Amino acid sequence: METLKRLWMIIASAYILLFFSEYYFLNEEPAIGLVETLTTNPVGLVFLIEFIIMYAFFSYSMLIALQKFKVRNIWGLILAGALFGWWTEGIVIPIYYEALPYSIFWPSIGWHVIVDVLLGWYLVRKVLHMNKPLYTVLLSSALGIFWGIWATWFWGEGLSPIAPTDFVIYSFFTVFLLIIAYWSIDSFNPVKMAISKLEIILFAVFSIFCFITIILSLGILPILYFVPMVAITCLALWIGGKSEKRDSLFDGFEVKTKKWQYPILLLIPLTSSIVYNNIYKSKLDTGFTELIPLALLVAAVPLYLIAMVKVAFKTR
Repeated sequence: METLKRLWMIIASAYILLFFSEYYFLNEEPAIGLVETLTTNPVGLVFLIEFIIMYAFFSYSMLIALQKFKVRNIWGLILAGALFGWWTEGIVIPIYYEALPYSIFWPSIGWHVIVDVLLGWYLVRKVLHMNKPLYTVLLSSALGIFWGIWATWFWGEGLSPIAPTDFVIYSFFTVFLLIIAYWSIDSFNPVKMAISKLEIILFAVFSIFCFITIILSLGILPILYFVPMVAITCLALWIGGKSEKRDSLFDGFEVKTKKWQYPILLLIPLTSSIVYNNIYKSKLDTGFTELIPLALLVAAVPLYLIAMVKVAFKTR
């Protein structure tokens, strides 16, 4: 029973990371594909299971690092999150290698660490565990407003905008699953997510297989840029975790989230749908979406470097 709970928690973590990585980001193909499936052929949602399983594989890189390197602070989480970002963009999908050296940090750290991990996987859960509805309302509303604006980012890319009614269906459906994921992790106690040695071995073998059969076809770049970044990040985490005695990163997570906290998260799709509808009808070009990737890229580089120093040299 404990094994099933742990695996379900991993699946729930995978969906949280998937949501912020693909659906909150509104990655064109997965997002538009989901919209079409929801509005024309709901039976086709079986593909979502495959998508979650793929993200479970990616998320193992972070979850294993959190456990094996005894990550106890936000700086360690940033480095573990970087591994997740690099696995997402550099093991199966070769985006990591498309615009080196910038693609080391965007979107792997600029979006995946800052948004997926720090904001979605950690901060939202932290706020939920505070059981202070005002904080949840403010965070949910802010997430919704940003989403409604950001969802317009590909309008100038030659793709048709998502219709407002379809966006309502899309946003409420994906956030409904997100709420289930947050509830699942909370219900099964997020502190004890022990990953077995067998899981670690299988993850390592499959990662190496994907890297050799898919990524090495690109030539020398993966060996020059991917392997060293993973190695020095793991080394920093190993050094930082050798004698770690500080409080757990998950202090306070033992307090159960009150059940009435979860429905407040529906403010995310509600506010995003309102904002998106207004922009769609007014055909407003905010210019906001062009600045965000640059800002996150600029933030990602020092964030990673500071985290390396903080973890490896244990500075506060």
